[in-house]
Amino acid sequence: MAPGAPPAGVLKAVLDAVGVFFPQEHRSTSAARATVIATNAELRERELLKSAELADAVESAVREQGRGEVVARFLATLALLALDTAHRRWIADPDGRTYGEHAHETLDELVVQASELPGPRARKG
Repeated sequence: MAPGAPPAGVLKAVLDAVGVFFPQEHRSTSAARATVIATNAELRERELLKSAELADAVESAVREQGRGEVVARFLATLALLALDTAHRRWIADPDGRTYGEHAHETLDELVVQASELPGPRARKG
C-alpha cells in the first residue's frame, strides 16, 4: 500500500491482494469448502482465527502508514467485511462473475454506505 493512500485505496489493495487466492477455476472448490466449513464448528473457529490474523495484518499495515488506531481498526474491519461478502457472492453467483468483480462491487457499496454515515457531532465545550 502506498503511504497516504485514501481509505478506499487501502481496502482495494487488500481485496486485490487476497483475490489471487480465488481464481475462477477454483470457484466450485471454494463453494464446496465453504459448505464443509459451515457444518463444522472446529473449522469455523479456525476460519475466525485466520480472519483475526488478517485483520491484525491490515491494521498493522495501516498504522505503518501513519494512521491512527481508530482508522486502522475501522479499515481492518471493513476489509474483513468486504472479503467475506465478496467471497460469499462469488461462490453463489449463477452468472460466474469473477471474485475481483464481486470484490470491487462490494467495496463500492461499502464506500457509499460509509459516506452516508452521519458526521461527527459537535463537542460541547
